[in-house]
Amino acid sequence: MGVIGGLIAVLIIIPFFLCVLALGKTIAFRKALKKQMVKAVPELEQPKTKEDAVAMGQVFEEIGFFDYLTMHFKVCSITLFAVISSLLSFLIFFGVWMSADTDFGEALRFTFPMSLCIFALFGLFSYEDWKKQRGIIRKCRDEEFLSVCSEEECVSHFQILYDIYKDYRQRFLGDQDRKRWQVIRAAAAVLLLCLAVIIYKAVDEYIGLGPGPKKNRQYSCEYQILEDNSAEIISYFGKEPQVIIPDSLDGHPVSIIGPEAFKGNYELLSVELPDGIVEIGDSAFENCYELKEAELPDGLKSIGNSAFSGCDGLKEVELPDGLKSIRTS
Repeated sequence: MGVIGGLIAVLIIIPFFLCVLALGKTIAFRKALKKQMVKAVPELEQPKTKEDAVAMGQVFEEIGFFDYLTMHFKVCSITLFAVISSLLSFLIFFGVWMSADTDFGEALRFTFPMSLCIFALFGLFSYEDWKKQRGIIRKCRDEEFLSVCSEEECVSHFQILYDIYKDYRQRFLGDQDRKRWQVIRAAAAVLLLCLAVIIYKAVDEYIGLGPGPKKNRQYSCEYQILEDNSAEIISYFGKEPQVIIPDSLDGHPVSIIGPEAFKGNYELLSVELPDGIVEIGDSAFENCYELKEAELPDGLKSIGNSAFSGCDGLKEVELPDGLKSIRTS
């Protein structure tokens, strides 16, 4: 589970990191280009002839706008990929997570294959879209292509780039650019916070590397890892009448039934403990009124105070020979 969980965390973190890195480079390049465009470059006219298009290409080359366009298309493709695929994956995951009897780990395991398919599909689509846009830029920078292409084809290619140039120049010269980026930064901050919460939940509840208690849905219990790498069951949230405690939980041998782990469980009729259990905590089975059978392991060393208090149905328990203490106060 740890390996699969680690892989999931990597697949979540790396694409987001690459997207943020590309966005950061674009913002830095964009600020430098903004100063140059506003101060040194006049407003360009819409290209109507091949000569106009070629002249515009020379201006774009001088101010570095072709390089910016390459990065612009790349970031747009990455953003499209990240937003759509992440949103669809999250909606599927959230729907499964909110369904009945499905915890975080189960929802993550169930949606992981579908998320991979979604990421692969939109990744391929975004890459093909970016490759097409990059091809337009290469043609507009290629003197050999410009010399042999028709006027209509040349003007149509530069028209695409001119529209982007005009839009950005208008925003560079006005306040709407600053307001738009304020909204983008706020939205990015909210997205980052949500992603951080999801990653933390995945690490804490599913991968098993985070601090605090862990859940095991298969055995309907919550446990914590002790210093000797064994597991202590700290609570049971199932409703099965016959409970067999497993030898291990997620690779950690079960050694302790924690205090009040089964306290007040009215559905419990019988419980069987594995040989690795050495301690039953205080009030572990207190007020389990319907409990009638409790099979204790030979390796049990200690039974806590009021461990079986209030178990009116439990008439007889065979104590193991190795038992050293039964606390009564």
